[in-house]
Amino acid sequence: MKILLPIITAVVLLAACTPEQRKEMQIGALKSDRNQGTKKCLNCDLSNADLTDVDLRDADLSGANLSGANLSKAYLRKANLSGANLSGATLIDTDLEGSNLTGVNFTRANLTNAYLNDSNIANGNFTNANLQSARLDKAKLPNTNFTGANLTNAYLNSSDITNGNFTNANLTETRLDASNLTGAILDGAITTETNFCLALMPDGSKSCN
Repeated sequence: MKILLPIITAVVLLAACTPEQRKEMQIGALKSDRNQGTKKCLNCDLSNADLTDVDLRDADLSGANLSGANLSKAYLRKANLSGANLSGATLIDTDLEGSNLTGVNFTRANLTNAYLNDSNIANGNFTNANLQSARLDKAKLPNTNFTGANLTNAYLNSSDITNGNFTNANLTETRLDASNLTGAILDGAITTETNFCLALMPDGSKSCN
């Protein structure tokens, strides 16, 4: 019973908090060095939170609202953010390598120099996002929406981008070597010096341009 009392007390205190107080407690817990690698905040409201430089490796933030949050230089390798809302978030130099990002909303997010290699981003939404110089090598990106996104000098080598939508995206100097673009939409996309070498193109042909 003595072991359960602190847990019960914490639950009661959290339930009695206002939404803003609850948010502050949740942000504080994520920033804490305790419970490293086992941090969880499912479906939490973390909108506009300052999480710069925070270590969230292996954390479970699935379904969380991180819209407008600042996650620059945060360490989120192998984290679970499936179904999270990161619209308008800042993720400059953020490490998301090997993470579960299925169905994440990155609309208007700033992912300059972000690392998303080997991540699962199926059904993601990068509409009007800034992915300049981002790394998405070997990422799973089927049915992902890049409409109006800036992918200048980004790396998407050996990635699965089947049925991806690049309408009006900026692919200047983007590397798409050996990627699968079967069924992808490139209408209005800027492809100046884009590298498609050995990529499987939307019509099923292979390119080396």
